[in-house]
Amino acid sequence: MPYLSGNRATCPPSHRPVSYLAGIDEAGYGPSLGPLVISTVVFKTTTPKTNLPKLLHRITSPHLRPDKLTVCDSKKIYSSAAGLGHLEKTALAFLWQIHPVIFQNNRSLTIKNVLEKIIVDFPDSTSCLPGYQNMDSLSLPLKVNLQILQPLAQRLAEELRKNSVKLCDLRIRLVTVSQFNRDIKQGNNKADLLFNHTGRLLSYLYRQYLNSYRGGCIYAGKQGGRAYYQSHLNNLFGTNEVKIIKESPTCSAYQIGPAGRLEFVQDGEDRHFVIALASIFSKYVRELFMTLFNNFWQKHYPELKPTAGYPNDARRFLNDIDFFIKKLNVSPDDLVRMR
Repeated sequence: MPYLSGNRATCPPSHRPVSYLAGIDEAGYGPSLGPLVISTVVFKTTTPKTNLPKLLHRITSPHLRPDKLTVCDSKKIYSSAAGLGHLEKTALAFLWQIHPVIFQNNRSLTIKNVLEKIIVDFPDSTSCLPGYQNMDSLSLPLKVNLQILQPLAQRLAEELRKNSVKLCDLRIRLVTVSQFNRDIKQGNNKADLLFNHTGRLLSYLYRQYLNSYRGGCIYAGKQGGRAYYQSHLNNLFGTNEVKIIKESPTCSAYQIGPAGRLEFVQDGEDRHFVIALASIFSKYVRELFMTLFNNFWQKHYPELKPTAGYPNDARRFLNDIDFFIKKLNVSPDDLVRMR
């Protein structure tokens, strides 16, 4: 569908209709160590069918390019071999659109400077976990030079402005290992745990952006592989607010409220720009926490090989640090997920 479908000619900028386009995705669902991170990004547009990849093609690309911001499935951008550079470049350039103040005056950025702006309930989420107290000790960017990042962020701002699109919100839920284990002990399985935390972001998006005639679309990655969401959505929004559009293994779509649409999409990071961008923020934030986590244990055991937290390597890592876990009296509930 062409952008604005002809409305550009008939509606001056100040009078164009307002709609919202949001994406939700997670990182860290499978690992045994480290947090589960769920992010949502919200764009203000003039139509919920705005084609963001087309509009922003001069500054974004689904492929790794040194002169552009890569927006695709975060698993294709980041690997331990490829490093954090492209992921960080994209995340911080988009973050710049919402919180430019943290980049001003060439101030020294730390992980805390950045994350306290975007993580919901930030102070209570991170206070008691190994390594997380040292957020002020690690400067950002980790890999990207600010002199490279700034012109890219400025080009992105210009492309967004030129096309009457605004990145207006970014919110992240951090599910620490401690919180994860508390939720499991309360009787939640992993899929329900994921949806419960995702649901808090969905409720926020509905209250803030979709509960009006303006409407908009929320695209989310599939939650724990399920295809049926109506009962969960009824609990979130009320039975009168949710109507099934379709439910299938690849896409489950619902009308929410008077003009909102919510879709859970299989492989959504490959199909929707906003899901891919949410996945990038989730992955970047998780990698920042894993960097803090690994740094903490390497201070006690300098020869320790870092871990990404996935089950097989987590067992190796835990065996390597067993002596220090006991010496530092670290509770297993704060360190290793039960599921």
